[in-house]
Amino acid sequence: MEAGDKRLVHTPFVPAGYWSPCSPLGWDPVKMIMATNRPDTLDPALLRPGRLDQIPLPNEQARMDVLKIHAAPIAKHGEIGKVSFS
Repeated sequence: MEAGDKRLVHTPFVPAGYWSPCSPLGWDPVKMIMATNRPDTLDPALLRPGRLDQIPLPNEQARMDVLKIHAAPIAKHGEIGKVSFS
């Protein structure tokens, strides 16, 4: 790949909820988290209403909540509230 070429990145993350013999009907809907840097290249069938939901970037309060959850085991000293998100 040469400089200036567009790189296509489609990353499917954690598939969560496959078929389960323990569920009442024997089927759990599949949930998948995906990311791409080229939404214009996605198959139009994926973009039909009800297929994919777009989750916006978190605001400052949501980022602080995530940081508190993940920093809890290591944040023995100091104050997390003084973090800058700029």
